[in-house]
Parts: sequence; C-alpha cells; structure tokens
Amino acid sequence: MSTVSPASLEEICLSFISANIEDLCHKDVQGVQYGEVSCQKLSFISPLFLHKHLADNIMRCLCRDGNLTDRTASLFVDSRRCRIRSFNLRKCQLSFSVLKLLLGKHKVEKLDLSGTKTFSSSLFFQLLNEMSLTVRELNLSCTSFVLDFADMKPLNCLTHLDVSHCTAIDDQLMSVAAQNMDCLQHINISNTAIRHVSSFGNLRGRLKTLVAFNTPVAWTKPAEFKDFTSLQKLDISRSSDNDFLHDGTNESVKFDEMLTDQCMMPNLISLDVSGVSTITAGALQSFLSSHPNLEFLGLFLMSRNLQEQLERSSPHVKITGEATEKQILCSLEMYPDRADYMRKALRELYPISMDWTARKPQVLELVLTPMEKHPDDFRIQMNATACIGSIIKERGGEADPEVHPCFLSKVASLVLSTMRTFPEERRLLRICLSILWLKQVVTKATFNYFEASCLAMDTLCNFHGNQDISRLALALCARLCCKLTKQEKLALGSEKNIMLLLTQMEKYLHDFTIQMTAIACVYNILIARAGEAVPELHPHLLSKVASLFLSAMRTFPEEHQLLWNCMSILGSKQVVTKATFNYFEASCLAMDTLSNFHGNRDISWLAIELCARLCCKLTQQEKCALGSEKNIMLLLTQMEKHPNDLTIQIAAITCVGSIVIARGEEADPEVHPHFLSKLASLVLSAMRTFPEKHLLLLKCMSILGLKQVVTKATFNYFEASCLAMDTLCNFHGNQDICQLAIELCANLCAELTMQQTHALGSEKNVMAMFNFIQEKISASQEDLTLNLALGVLLYLTDETPSTCSLFVEKGGLQLIVQGLKLPHTLHQQNWDQTGLDWIESQTGSQIWSRIGSWTKKKF
Repeated sequence: MSTVSPASLEEICLSFISANIEDLCHKDVQGVQYGEVSCQKLSFISPLFLHKHLADNIMRCLCRDGNLTDRTASLFVDSRRCRIRSFNLRKCQLSFSVLKLLLGKHKVEKLDLSGTKTFSSSLFFQLLNEMSLTVRELNLSCTSFVLDFADMKPLNCLTHLDVSHCTAIDDQLMSVAAQNMDCLQHINISNTAIRHVSSFGNLRGRLKTLVAFNTPVAWTKPAEFKDFTSLQKLDISRSSDNDFLHDGTNESVKFDEMLTDQCMMPNLISLDVSGVSTITAGALQSFLSSHPNLEFLGLFLMSRNLQEQLERSSPHVKITGEATEKQILCSLEMYPDRADYMRKALRELYPISMDWTARKPQVLELVLTPMEKHPDDFRIQMNATACIGSIIKERGGEADPEVHPCFLSKVASLVLSTMRTFPEERRLLRICLSILWLKQVVTKATFNYFEASCLAMDTLCNFHGNQDISRLALALCARLCCKLTKQEKLALGSEKNIMLLLTQMEKYLHDFTIQMTAIACVYNILIARAGEAVPELHPHLLSKVASLFLSAMRTFPEEHQLLWNCMSILGSKQVVTKATFNYFEASCLAMDTLSNFHGNRDISWLAIELCARLCCKLTQQEKCALGSEKNIMLLLTQMEKHPNDLTIQIAAITCVGSIVIARGEEADPEVHPHFLSKLASLVLSAMRTFPEKHLLLLKCMSILGLKQVVTKATFNYFEASCLAMDTLCNFHGNQDICQLAIELCANLCAELTMQQTHALGSEKNVMAMFNFIQEKISASQEDLTLNLALGVLLYLTDETPSTCSLFVEKGGLQLIVQGLKLPHTLHQQNWDQTGLDWIESQTGSQIWSRIGSWTKKKF
C-alpha cells in the first residue's frame, strides 16, 4: 500500500445525498396519518425503490451526520418503497412516535442504541417487544437500559449483544438474560459487574465470542472458561489501572492454570490478555502449543521481552504490543476506544516514526482514529499530533508517497479541534502549528482557513515571548492569507493583531523568518483594507509599519520577496499620505534595491514606483542627494530595458524629472548633458509608444520643456515638436495637455531648421493651433499660453505663406479683431515652461498687432 486511498465513489455519493436529502424531494410536503402518528411526508422527485443495501447505507449516513429527523424519516416509512434492516439511533433527532412507526414498518435486524439517552426504559421495552422476532444484533453500550425480561419478550433471534459500559448489568441480570436469548453467540460485557462464569448458563456451550475487558469475570476463576467449549474469541484484557488492583502471585497461579490446560477452549483463534502482567511466558508458550489455530494474541501493556519472544517463536500469530513497529500498529488498529492503550501505543510509535526514511501514509488512518475518539485526552492528542507530523513531513525523497487530500483535510480539522481544546499547552500548539504549516496541508487540504489563522494569532498572543512559536504562528498566517476572503482578512486584521505582528518584528529584528512572515501578514491585511468601507488605521500605527518595514529592508537587502512586500506597502496610498517616516531613507533603499535586482521586472517597477511616490515628500537637498548620476543612469536603463511597460515609464520619468528639476535649481552641479540627452531620447520613445496615455504625455512634455533639457540636451527637436503637435490634436479638450504641448513647441521652434519649420507648419498643425486660439478667445481667456500659441502660429506661418490663405478662410481676420479687443497684460515668463525669447517680453496686444501687420503684408 503506497498511499492512503480516497473515499470510494459510493461513499462520496452517499455523503452528498445525506447533506442534500431535501433537495432531492418534491417541494410540496403532504401531511399524512399513520394510525395515531401524524407527520409531514416527504417524497423523492423520482419514484424510487431503495433495496436493502442502498437504504441501509443512506440511513447510516443520515444517522452519522445527524440529518435523520421526523421529516426526513418519513421518506422511509413506506415498506413498499424501501427495505431497512439496520438502524443506528446515536445521532438521530427522532421523536419516539416516529421511531416506533419507522421500526414497526421494517424488519430491522440490527439495532444500535449505544449512548442513547432520549427515552426511558419503559419506552425501550415497548420498542424492543415489537422487534423481538426480527432483531439479531443489539448494541446497548453506554446506556442505562437493562434487559429486564419480566417486562420483555424473549429475544430468541438475537445473535449479537453489546452491553459494555452498562454498570447496572450484574450476574443476576446476566443469568436471567441467558435464559431468554437462546441463539446468542457473540457478547460484549466489558466494564460491567459480572463476576461469575456460571451467570451465562446454557450460553457457555454456544458462545463464540466473549469480550470481557475490565470485567471481574476475567480474573475471578479464569480456569472456568473451560466450559465455553465453542468459544473462538476471548478478550479478558484490562486497563493499566486495573492491573494494580490484584494479588500478583495468586493471580499468576490462576492464569497459569487456565493457559496450561490442554483442553481449554479448543476452538479458540483469538485470545487477548493485554494488561495482565502476571501471566508467565511458559504458560503462554504452552497455550500456543496446544492451540495451533490461534491467529491473534493480545499482549499489550505486558513485558517487552515476552512480546519479542512470542513474536519470534510464533511468527504466524498476530500480536499486539509495544516491542516492535508491527505490534504497535496492530495495537492502534485493535484498541482505538481504549484511552490508556492509545496513549502508550502512540508514545511508542513516535520515536519509531522519526527514523522512517520514507513517508508511510497508510499509518495515518490508524493515528487519526484515536485522536478523533479521544478529543479531550491531552496525552493522546500530544502523541498523536507528534506522530502525524512525523508521518506527513517532507523527507525530500523523490518517490515519497503522497497522502490523499481527504486525509490531509481530516488531519487539519482534527488539529484545529486540538488547538481549540488546549489553547494553553505550548508544546502541543507548537506541533499543531508545524503540521498546519506544511506545504502539502496548506495546498491540498480543505479546512477552515480563517479559524486556523485566528487560532494562530491567539497562540502568538499567548506565547509572544517564544521565538519558535512566533515563527510557526506567523508562517502559518502568512501561508493562509492567500486562502482568505477579503472580509476574512479584514476580520483578522484588527489593530490589536496588527500591533501584535509589529511587536514581533520589533522584538526579532534579525530573525528573517519572523520578519518575512510578519511582513507578508501585514501586507495582506493592508491590501485588503485598501478601498474598503472600514475605519482607517491610525496614522501612528501606519508610521510604525513603515519604520519597521524600512528596518527590515536595511537588515535583509538581498531577500527579494521581503523587499517586494515592503515596497508594496510603503508605496501604498494610505502609507504615503498618512504615515510619518524617513522618506529619504525609503527612497535610497528603493534605489539600492533597484540596483541589486535591476533584472527583476516586478522588483524594478515597485522600487521606481516607490521613489516616484515619495519624491513629492523630499526636500530639494534630498532630491539632489538621491539624484546621483549613478541613480539617474539606473532609472534611464530601466526605461530603456522596458520600453513597452507603461508603469515603469511613468514612474521612472517622474523620478528623473524631480531630480533634474531639483538639481537645476540648486547650486549642485547640473546633470551632465549626456544624461539629459539620453533622458530626452527615452522620453520621446515613450511618447511614440504611448500616444494615448495622457498622464505619461504630461510628464514627458514637462521634462522636454525644462530649460536645462532644451538648452543642454541633444535630441530630435523636430520629432519632439511633431509629437507635441500630435498630442495637441489628440487631446484638444484637455487644457493641461494643450498648455504643455504649446509650451514645448514654443521652446523648440527656435531650434528647428527652415525645412523642419515648413514641415511642422502643416495644415493639420496650423488648424490645431487655430482651433485652440479660437477656444481661448471665445472664452475670453487671455493668458501666457494664448500668447505662446499665437507666437508659435506666427512662427510657423511666417515660413509657409500657403497657410495664410487657410488662416483667412477659417476666419483669421475676425479672430484678430476679437483678439485685439481682449484686455492685455504682461505675463511673467518661466523658463521651465516656455522658451521663445522674443515672446517673453511681448504683451498680447503687441503679438496681435504683429499678426495683423503680417496678415496685411501678405494680402
């Protein structure tokens, strides 16, 4: 067996039917009357006949899942539509009247009432009397019912009876019961008060199975078991607590007498004497010799030497014990209900599992069963989780068998239950966290990720001083964050929890695992909060986040995933606008990251984006310090490397623009013309690549219009002018774009040759300028931009007389008249925006007059 198999298709279908039983029925429910019982009758949409196997399995699943109610039970009342032979009342939600009706309609052969406390003994007798001729198997384990045949009919068909843990059962009741159950062959009397073999009366010659765990009959006179001539299976084992209550010497003699009797139970194939430490090796050897057909021997909680010796001498016999892995696994399989046995078996299994070189998922199911059956037993949970961790951990073997997701899901659910039950047990919680954190559990198991995250945060809160716990709790939260919905992330990301995460970061500054996972958690929480209608985080908390993230970036400058998360948060709107931190240091760290990971597109983009967002927070001196030629070249290289990446282009242009402006205004050495030329060329390339992206165009034209770029950079002025004109045409309704386009043209016109001016003064471009001027005059907006537009128009048409007629045809003379009527003022020129020397000293009226003279001369 190389892997744990998934649930069968039949079991999956049955589970689906159980969970959706009413969806398979007609919506209209009829009220029906069965004698004195009235109920709502459901009916399947498709008329079905449920044969015995299918009906029993559906009932089993409904009972197991707690879905069998008076309403759903009505589906099985009609015996013409189904056959029910097995019934388990353990988790049913049935009224006694419906239960009685249901059992009365079918010939139920197997009835399980274990743990039932829903009705009285008198109702039990009434129920059993109606089934006395059909019931063959009856389970009354852990109930208060007694088989009082003064009020009951004989159960002459009964072959199997379980009255274990019924403390009221004693010799007298057993003696009466034996007289009224002629066909009984299998009985479980564990943990009852029966002391004497004689109580079984005539059953002694018929019984094939007797289970008497922790029962006085097992040690009163064991030699009397000789009377059970047909017995095939005998269990007279006891718990570890009971073993100390007996006189060892006297008891040893009793058991030796039983085991050495050659005629004792000749048909026996299974004997369990676990916990009876007084039995000697010689007596067992003698018993094995006289019972060659024996297949099973229970020796748990007995001498290891004895267990090893008998395993060697009788390899064909299946033995439970603690001496070998085989015996321990057999014990887990045989005794899942016995808490003390499971504690010991799991404790012995753990060191063995640590030495396995390959995963053994087939063992997993054996460990999960006691874990599920004993949720409140700390030692079982502790040992079981330790074994599970050892079983499913990664060992690096290529042929390591996989554990099926359904079992991983069960592991995760049981581990969560353990964490809920024992929230203060540090060692146990550490093991639980280490299991849930495993990659195969996170990626393949289905469980409550939100609950797991909350329990991890609670554990972190309770054991914040324990570094191992902190690592595991944070690592689990970080891995599960991607599984949570936005609402769950918001619920997890309370200010208390965020503060807890930051405290861990502050406490373990040099622990990479804690820093990485805490940052990942905070990152997911803050991203989820962005744009949601939730109370914003206090600026003080955001400032602490930023400061600790900067500290992590300083400490781990080579960890790209950590840097990615840090820069994502530092560059987020809520942090940039509300947090107070060292913006200059953040910018420098971003540039260092860009330098170290310039080949990683995602890192490069985030680093440049962070710098771009923080530039407005920096002083002129800080911008100058940030704008070293090395950093400028780094930004230009990214622009050159990613010409089609809009985000990188915008962010890089923003950064370089801020640096160039800052260095131009300070006494620092200005940026070298070589870098300015490269910048201008890359900006032109960006404008060509993204002619419709107005934000990028705004930034590009702002940079190209800077005084130091125009005067010192060498680039294609004609192309820049053409692109500015194209932008003016494409965004003629956008005042900001139009203003920058005209200012750029005004700056560059003087740099153009006559042929370039002639080419630029095309009909399309002249009309674009004309329309812009017309809009300004119509709105009575006489400003510097209008004057620049007039100057550019004049400059272009001065070398292209053919456009003059077009100007007149479109109403140019009327436009001149309107323009001369505007109130004109002298505008202050700023070289960072405009560039024609002859325009900067002119008023609007002087320009209009010059245009009028020019028009008159031409015509």
